[in-house]
Amino acid sequence: MLRETERSANITADLQVDAGRCWLDLGRPALATRALDEGLTLLDPARSRTRAVFQVVQADSALRDHDLERAVSHAHTALETALVTGASRCTDLVRTLIPRLAAHANGAPHVAAFLDTAEQRLQTA
Repeated sequence: MLRETERSANITADLQVDAGRCWLDLGRPALATRALDEGLTLLDPARSRTRAVFQVVQADSALRDHDLERAVSHAHTALETALVTGASRCTDLVRTLIPRLAAHANGAPHVAAFLDTAEQRLQTA
């Protein structure tokens, strides 16, 4: 029974993140954030690669919502998770965020610091 409960939670987590992506596509980042947060809360901790993908989507949502601190936080967590797990798909997804974050680096030291860290960390990936 526990396995069925875990499977159900993972399916619900995946559906919530898919809903979050849909909300992003519809230009509704606040609704996307709620769905993404719920999806990550439900996600089995053992699914760390999936978690990194979800965190990139969270970073995208935050960036579209003009919340640079949250975007950087999620991008940083996704990057670290991707590097630890060796998930090249995730590092590629983080790379796609970098130019968009770079557009905000002037006057945002936390963005510039993340970009420096990401550049250094991704050179070894």
